[in-house]
Amino acid sequence: MLTKILLTLVVLIIAWHFLTRKRAVEEHKPTMVTGQAVLRRYGIIGTLSLVLVVGIGLSVWHWYDGYQVVTVTITTPATGHSETFEVRRKDIEGNRLTTIDGLLIRVSDQQSVTVSAR
Repeated sequence: MLTKILLTLVVLIIAWHFLTRKRAVEEHKPTMVTGQAVLRRYGIIGTLSLVLVVGIGLSVWHWYDGYQVVTVTITTPATGHSETFEVRRKDIEGNRLTTIDGLLIRVSDQQSVTVSAR
């Protein structure tokens, strides 16, 4: 996840560098800036800013959602016995889960798992 953020920042810095650098060869520049050039410049800056804000927003939402506490109920059909645990969403991985207390639980194929919000 950190790699994606760093890669995005590198791309933005490179794009900003190319947009703002001075050209070595002086070209004939019109004395008035046309509306299309201004629109293009601010459009690119706005688009890059929007991509950056959306990327940061999605990263924060993913992090926040991973730390949500849910209730997991594990039921064994053979005995009818069920147990309830509190687990963070990010700690549920396939047939393993880690409770808030640090207990590592492996669920077999015969057991049923129910995940519900608190």
